[in-house]
Amino acid sequence: CTTGDNWRPATVLADAVTLLSGNYRFGFRNEGDFDLRNNAGAAAVQPRKEQGFYHNNFVTNGLTSGAFLSDGNLLPGTGTALIDSAYATPQLNSSYFNNFVTPVQRRGLFPEYLMETCIKLPVSECGKDPTDWVVNPIPVVGDTVKTAAEVLASGLTAYNPTNRQNVFQAGTTADPPIPALQRFPRRVAFPRTAGNLNGGATPQPYGINGGTVAPGAGTPKANSLWFATTATASGTSVTYGNTPLPFVVNRNVTDWNGKTLPVLTSSTFEPLLMPVLQLQTVKPAAGSADLPTGGELVKETGWLPRATATSFHLIVGSGDSPSRALDPANTTGESNGGLQNLPRFLESWQINGTDTATDIKGSFVQLNRSAYSTAPYQPILPTPTLTSLFERPTTSPIDAYTAPDKKYRTDGAGRLPYFFPPQRDWGFDVGLLSQPPDLFTQRFTTPPRQTQPDEYFREVGRDDEWVQTLMCAELAATPNTYAVDAPFRPTNCPPSP
Repeated sequence: CTTGDNWRPATVLADAVTLLSGNYRFGFRNEGDFDLRNNAGAAAVQPRKEQGFYHNNFVTNGLTSGAFLSDGNLLPGTGTALIDSAYATPQLNSSYFNNFVTPVQRRGLFPEYLMETCIKLPVSECGKDPTDWVVNPIPVVGDTVKTAAEVLASGLTAYNPTNRQNVFQAGTTADPPIPALQRFPRRVAFPRTAGNLNGGATPQPYGINGGTVAPGAGTPKANSLWFATTATASGTSVTYGNTPLPFVVNRNVTDWNGKTLPVLTSSTFEPLLMPVLQLQTVKPAAGSADLPTGGELVKETGWLPRATATSFHLIVGSGDSPSRALDPANTTGESNGGLQNLPRFLESWQINGTDTATDIKGSFVQLNRSAYSTAPYQPILPTPTLTSLFERPTTSPIDAYTAPDKKYRTDGAGRLPYFFPPQRDWGFDVGLLSQPPDLFTQRFTTPPRQTQPDEYFREVGRDDEWVQTLMCAELAATPNTYAVDAPFRPTNCPPSP
């Protein structure tokens, strides 16, 4: 017997129940850099900013970094390396990566910069001592651990596959680190002298030009991390040579949302660069020569897993998501998704404009409000403009930056980033009335009074006395008028008085 019971329902009692299709893949933590985000709470916010990180690292080492193969294995290997443009279509799914909730930095043809790493976890444990951030934390025999500035001061300025393996082990914004360092944080390397950042508030990162590492902009390279670039008051990019430089956020005491920043001037703090995220632009690159700008919906890309039609024989007893009251202007608050979302969903259940079905035979029981799974059903407020760190500022504290204008390319008025709902082919399993499979269901059924129960459904004809009385009823509001139209009403209804 390989198929198992097809009639026996599963009973699930939980704070919340999420239904996943057979296409869903849970993935692994390193695929979405889970350990490199801020999991320590408020205490880690400022130390992370001082090291050049926000609450997330935006998955600089994850599935689109080029470090993973399409089968989920790390390089080296014989499979195809995953890159940003591959997610134009479904690729390797991971619950830690392409869920459209985890912010992922986009990649494309953008200047290449040298990166450095700190082999401490979490990021907030990395100190202000520049020796915490090095390019070769695993030195070859006869060498020592060095910062980027120390390597270049020694005269080694060539970046090539051999030097990447032995010296520049942290890789670049286009090349992943060596596999042993994939789980550690990386950041763009900047020149420093005696621990202080060269250039103060206007530093220049170590760019890679023709295989040579030097301060300034690098040569554009495919699948390189995409940063918002510094712009003039007129909105045009500020360039180094012909290449735009990344925008540095912490050049002022606060950002445009009033958040305190570790100011660069005369400090050992690291520049905070502005990433361009998949939350802002989801259209994939048409080729290696393009940045991934555009206006497609997330469900049409590989940034959200695509579901397959799935059947469930299920009894659900769970809590639901609390509602939030709407204000008079209807700009805040939300419903809880309704009964159709009592079982919760992830993935995109619409493929190429066709809804994919969930077939459920069973029963739903709302027990209470969820006590643990309390995130809002629609996590994005319906305000006309969304103010966040990644918005283009309306006023420039020092200068502006260039970034995509569009964002949150989702359905549900742009407020449902994590799924697109399925076609709901749902029905009650009448077998539950006479075959209680467990103690939970017994509380909702009546034990049969005879050995072989005769509970069943049957189709009742129109000549049934009860049905005829019902179909011949008159409207209470307008006496002498039948409630059912003539084509559907029995022919032997008594005439109206």
